[in-house]
Amino acid sequence: MRAPEPSRRPPLPSTMPPSVIPEDRVLVLCLSDTTPLRDLAKAHALVGMGTAEQVQAARRALADLTNVMFVQGDRNDIPWQDRWFTLILVDSDPEPTPAMTRVLAEGGRIAVMT
Repeated sequence: MRAPEPSRRPPLPSTMPPSVIPEDRVLVLCLSDTTPLRDLAKAHALVGMGTAEQVQAARRALADLTNVMFVQGDRNDIPWQDRWFTLILVDSDPEPTPAMTRVLAEGGRIAVMT
């Protein structure tokens, strides 16, 4: 009997909250530090939102990655379709706004990114 084939997905980065799972569609509402985003993007496609300056800086810092997208917006104005994201990462207050609730899929989570 053959041993099961190991998973081909990279392991979750240790800098991410343990609530991140491989199937997550991730919205990042904290672009002030792009360093953890590089680790997160190794295992997930993600959308990051912030000010125009933060978006430009994130695009420059992660220009070599193909599975990231950065758009201007904030937790009160999320220009995305309803119930799309399974995980929303914030930098501090995890209390959801109406816009966050609208784009969060059923069973989705909000977590503070450390």
